[in-house]
Amino acid sequence: MALVGCALMAVSLIILGLAFCMPEEDAGVLALTGVFIYRVAFSISLGPLPYIITAEIFPAAYRAPGVSLCWAVNWLSNFGVSLTFLPMLNTIGDAATFFIYAGVCLLAMVFVWACVPETNGVSMDGDDGGAASTVSTPRLGGGSGGTGVSARCPRLVV
Repeated sequence: MALVGCALMAVSLIILGLAFCMPEEDAGVLALTGVFIYRVAFSISLGPLPYIITAEIFPAAYRAPGVSLCWAVNWLSNFGVSLTFLPMLNTIGDAATFFIYAGVCLLAMVFVWACVPETNGVSMDGDDGGAASTVSTPRLGGGSGGTGVSARCPRLVV
């Protein structure tokens, strides 16, 4: 769901950026469409999923501090976006700002694909104490061998 949401968010931000490239009288419906798609996509993915996923991936012994750290980073990131949005808008313009945020959504897709384990059907309180150690994520390009594959992001070749 996170991949779909990130993809739709990127598309909606591109639509919004394109709306700022058009004449003002033609851009209204396009901008409204972009904002609507973004809101829906965010509501089904990056809005609620980080809170759900962080509660599932940590072993029980580390769940509270791990979730707290993740949520603190999430809110600091929100603060960073809020702090940089208007200066970016004033410096590089409306369209470029939204195109950059669309690029960030595409990077988020890569991160989710490479580093976020699938926890559907995995017990949070398994023998190991959490879903993090029982979830398997295939490696980049398939196969089981290879070097330079991160243990934390099994699909990401570093």
